[in-house]
Amino acid sequence: MADHDPRSLGTLVYDELRRRAHRIMASSGSTVRIEPTELVHDVFVKLMGGKPVDWQGRTHFTAVASRQLRHVLVDHIRAERAAKRGGDVHLTTLDPQSAVAPQAEPVDLLAFEEALSGLEHKNPRRAEIVVLRLFGGLTVEEIARYYEVSETTIKKQWRVAKAWLAAKLG
Repeated sequence: MADHDPRSLGTLVYDELRRRAHRIMASSGSTVRIEPTELVHDVFVKLMGGKPVDWQGRTHFTAVASRQLRHVLVDHIRAERAAKRGGDVHLTTLDPQSAVAPQAEPVDLLAFEEALSGLEHKNPRRAEIVVLRLFGGLTVEEIARYYEVSETTIKKQWRVAKAWLAAKLG
């Protein structure tokens, strides 16, 4: 089926992933030297270069791409910090829909990754919801359909995950 072809799916989600990457980079106030387009290209290279996947549609593709975006970004930041000794990458908000909040206190993106990994260990689904919202830009409705649960369940888990991460990040 054409809508399950990775190239078609990639076309559908490419712009959204690039916007997500741009928002994350813009809200970070960072000096990271990678363009959102380059991040997304790295994601697609990893997606298309691995073993074949039986894509279940746009949401499934976006979910996998979101995870890859998270890992590619964090790997790039770690490499840059190692080369530079202390790169300055921050995330200003846990709200995927908001613009950069100038009054928000920046959060170190690697500290965020560490907190997210802790949440992943404690509650994998909540961590996955964070990844799908922040890195993939999926809506509560899309995530609910993906997990085959109610939107209310996803909203509650999203709120709990944000609170847990905020507490871990101080």
